[in-house]
Amino acid sequence: MNNNWWQELLRFFLHKLDINRVIHMLIIFIVLVVLIPDSFKQALGSHNPEFLPAYAIYYLAVFCLSFFLSAVTSFTTRSVGVFFVNLALGLKIKSLSATEKECLSAFLQNGKHIVYTRNHNPVIELLVHKKILQKTYDLNCTSDMEGYTLSSKYNFHVIKHLQGTFRI
Repeated sequence: MNNNWWQELLRFFLHKLDINRVIHMLIIFIVLVVLIPDSFKQALGSHNPEFLPAYAIYYLAVFCLSFFLSAVTSFTTRSVGVFFVNLALGLKIKSLSATEKECLSAFLQNGKHIVYTRNHNPVIELLVHKKILQKTYDLNCTSDMEGYTLSSKYNFHVIKHLQGTFRI
């Protein structure tokens, strides 16, 4: 008998299950077992088939509920985390000075992946320090020029917040 379907079914449900979620599921399972009233346990136990141990359906239902609740809470915490990270990145771009925003606008208007500027430009160095721009070590640079590229982390936020100051 081929059991590939069983393995594929388990892989489908457990493919993103990590140790944090397993621990989270265990905590939710214990809390549910403690908090669910005994009348619910008795009601499910009355429908338990004779060949299964006592209250097996109850514990299976609580396990499924803890699996579902851990999926919902992990999705929620991940979504809230992504929201706050994006909010912080957007606020960092909004809080830039006018000269820094003008510099980024000129950087985006150039339309090239790498922009070459003179050495020791204070605005560029400040943007590199803030990790919005990244210095590239390109062989095409002359001794008085340096190459810079927009950080992929800030790319979307720079375009979003500076879209009124330039045209793509």
